[in-house]
Amino acid sequence: MVEEIKKILLYLRRATGKWEFKESEIINMLSIRSRFFTPDQTKEFINIALEQKCLKYENEVYTITCSLSSIDLPIDYRPDFSSLKDQISEEDIFIEAINYIIENLKMSKKEVLMEINRIKEKNPLISSQVAVLVLAKTKGLNIDKFLNKIQ
Repeated sequence: MVEEIKKILLYLRRATGKWEFKESEIINMLSIRSRFFTPDQTKEFINIALEQKCLKYENEVYTITCSLSSIDLPIDYRPDFSSLKDQISEEDIFIEAINYIIENLKMSKKEVLMEINRIKEKNPLISSQVAVLVLAKTKGLNIDKFLNKIQ
């Protein structure tokens, strides 16, 4: 998920040659000039990038804080906002489920992650999100609230 954020930030960096931006500059680049997003989607992207610690906001200036050196940006790059939002919700469910297990079973985070890895070793075709829900269910926890969030 963070990779898509980094691609968008790399696009901004290459298009402007800058590491710091005012909000209006980001909206101008991602909404008006490139037509990647609507202005509202661009504001939502900014919030997501802040939450993921890829952007920092200080003195009305947004600064790119993540490394962009490992990111490849195709010539015909066009971000997909819906996949960006889907990836965020998957990560949120994973983290929320881990915290749910920790709180209800009094396990440490390390123990939970080790159990998730064991499940994935036995079933290499399932995702981490599915593995954490399998763990919760096998330990007797109700996972309905997580299933309702999955589309």
